[in-house]
Amino acid sequence: MIKFYVKLGETIYKNQKLYEILTFNKTGEFPQVQEVFAESDGLIFDITRNHSVNQWDYLLGVMPC
Repeated sequence: MIKFYVKLGETIYKNQKLYEILTFNKTGEFPQVQEVFAESDGLIFDITRNHSVNQWDYLLGVMPC
């Protein structure tokens, strides 16, 4: 499950929070929330509408500025 903090067309900056994802593991531990931050400045040019994804699913596209 994903909670986005950015919107389509938004300018983002390095270290800005992009989204949080609820991760499930195979060890029987409780799910954990993992925060994901931008590695560099850019523009959100594509974003998934699905808030339930699997490993390696496409989430968003960032065009460098």
